[in-house]
Amino acid sequence: MGNVAGAFTWDIGGAPYTFTIIGEEYTQIAGGNPYTIRWDGTGSLLFNVHSIPLCPNNVSGFNATLRKDLPFVFDSYVLVKINGGTNNTYIPLYTASNDGSNCDKRKPLWGEISNTLKTSNGYISSVINGNTYYIPRYSGDISATCSSNLIGTEEVVGTFKFINYVFVLVNGDQYRYVPVYEKL
Repeated sequence: MGNVAGAFTWDIGGAPYTFTIIGEEYTQIAGGNPYTIRWDGTGSLLFNVHSIPLCPNNVSGFNATLRKDLPFVFDSYVLVKINGGTNNTYIPLYTASNDGSNCDKRKPLWGEISNTLKTSNGYISSVINGNTYYIPRYSGDISATCSSNLIGTEEVVGTFKFINYVFVLVNGDQYRYVPVYEKL
């Protein structure tokens, strides 16, 4: 870690990450556990490292790459909560090349992974790169003790159009895409 071309860069345990503004946070997985590195500015105390509780974490949106130009393949579902409710909602995950895609490592999705077919149950709004989109949600039959809490408006009525996939980090070490829609 240190000054690289005039910018504070963290390069321990993975690809280098360059901070752009004071107060910015970056999540790094070490020993299977997530830690937040927060850049506190220049001077003798440059950063703080804090352990992140895996569960629950609140996710109200993402700053990440949106794509639809790759061959996406359904992979699985991740178990989540919606607005603090019970852990019995799933969102779909897709695989594709992640070459050139960026995900929001500060907002990873945590939850049990399932490959069992689920029943569609509307959408949850999510702010992605400053715009409101909708993520499809599915009903599940499992109520696990720990999963991310998605915060947004639940929608079950209306017309929705597929727009893109957003690139996300799942369970600290899996990169996946989640389909996003717009409400017409």
